[in-house]
Amino acid sequence: MATDSPGRQISPSEGKQGRLRVLIFTRRIGEEIRIGDNIRVRIIDIKGKQVRLGIEAPPEVIIHREEIYLRINEKNAKTSEAGNEEEKLSGDILPKDVDQVD
Repeated sequence: MATDSPGRQISPSEGKQGRLRVLIFTRRIGEEIRIGDNIRVRIIDIKGKQVRLGIEAPPEVIIHREEIYLRINEKNAKTSEAGNEEEKLSGDILPKDVDQVD
């Protein structure tokens, strides 16, 4: 993987039309990453192989862990196939192990 500036690595496919970039950061507890002007990701804690993240974003930005996102999409696909559009999940569900702070 190539590096174009300190702390920022880019994938070989960067710059090709239709491709996504993968940025790799090294952060310590308490440090943050900004996404645009209104999303902030803070490293809250690190225990072994687990990292706790705090994500501050506007309420209209829907944020999910990958496995929850996939579950919602799977449920919505099955609901669409069955013709039950009103039963689609909106994405406003939170698993029991997620703390939400307002």
